[in-house]
Amino acid sequence: MNIHTHKIGFVPNPSPNDSVVLRFTHYLRFLLFFVPLEIVIFSVRRLFGVRSNRVPLLADLVRTLGRRASDKLPISAFRAILDPTGRKVLASRRYSRHRANIYDPICHPGLAGYWISCGSIVEKCQPRDCDFVILIIHGGGYVSGHPAALLPGYLRMSEIFSKHGLKVGLFALEYSFAPLCVFPTQVNQARAAYDYLITDCGVGSEKLIVMGESAGGHLAISLMVSLAAARQNPYEMPQTCQPPAGLFLISPWVNMTEKKEPELEEDTDVLSQCALNEWSRLVFPNDDVPRAEVTHSYRDLSSAVPEHLGLSWKQVLPKSCWVCAGSDELFLNDIQSFIDHAQGAGVSIELEVAAGKAHAWPALEILLKQSRFLLKPMNDDRKEDSSTLSGFELVATRIIERIASAMQQTTVPEV
Repeated sequence: MNIHTHKIGFVPNPSPNDSVVLRFTHYLRFLLFFVPLEIVIFSVRRLFGVRSNRVPLLADLVRTLGRRASDKLPISAFRAILDPTGRKVLASRRYSRHRANIYDPICHPGLAGYWISCGSIVEKCQPRDCDFVILIIHGGGYVSGHPAALLPGYLRMSEIFSKHGLKVGLFALEYSFAPLCVFPTQVNQARAAYDYLITDCGVGSEKLIVMGESAGGHLAISLMVSLAAARQNPYEMPQTCQPPAGLFLISPWVNMTEKKEPELEEDTDVLSQCALNEWSRLVFPNDDVPRAEVTHSYRDLSSAVPEHLGLSWKQVLPKSCWVCAGSDELFLNDIQSFIDHAQGAGVSIELEVAAGKAHAWPALEILLKQSRFLLKPMNDDRKEDSSTLSGFELVATRIIERIASAMQQTTVPEV
């Protein structure tokens, strides 16, 4: 199977139809009015101890401005910031020599995505020849985001896999956004990606790993539910609905129901609950479309599998699951609930909480460090370097530990 399919086909997210002038106006209004106002309020809060200043000054300011940006800027303004071409990464000192081997787009009917790398950054191979393949589902609240946004982190994972002698394929799904496309459109597209990897690329489900971040974590769990439901259907092809070898989640948005704003003392994340509520309404609109009740049952996955399926987490989740989160993030309680219910059902799942970190901290780390990271050559791995992408290095390490352990368990005969 040739993975290079460069042809015009499915476009999941057409370009925003608002004008450049209008977007510039939104940016200018935010920078000239909301940023100074927020800095004044922030300064008063920090100086007069309106709440405990347990979050370091700079991190607190960045998170505060992040919350206001998600509240005040329109969705189209966030989408316009992203560069889907990955030009900065491909032209960087670190990866320019290998640009022919990375970030390769494919476009099939009903499916769009990118091969971040396949085999290694230095040398390509076919997906079926990899030790395992990772299906990556990016975040963005189901309203924005793109595989290119975290491209340095994905490529760093590929570097680490290669250093361990592993040939790994990383395929990143590009899915449609709300409000143009509402749930479960995105689940169908994730299923199409899963089918593509198995059927078109010849990758067995036992060599597949699914990785999701934030809203992509919700979509990854929804994909697991969809696969489990398909296994109950005698008309489904059994090889395309078997569970993957592992599920790895970064700050998954497991509970998308609307909530109240957190108390001031607890409002320490980069996420705004007001914006989350708005995005959730766009993904799960309260309309009278057929099967709306069934669709809305996917909104909250923090406790049980959607009731109408009659399945347990043990039947839904793969044998190996790992989740990471930040101690300061809004989703932590819901994530802990999901972990507790999954473990209660007999699932092998681990939660790793990073102290003092916000939501999707490995992704935030890339936004802050990628310029310095891309200036370094690939073979420069000095310890304690300020440009190290420790979050995605952690994810790659946990994948290696868990998948290697699983492989050993399958090869050791029972006594």
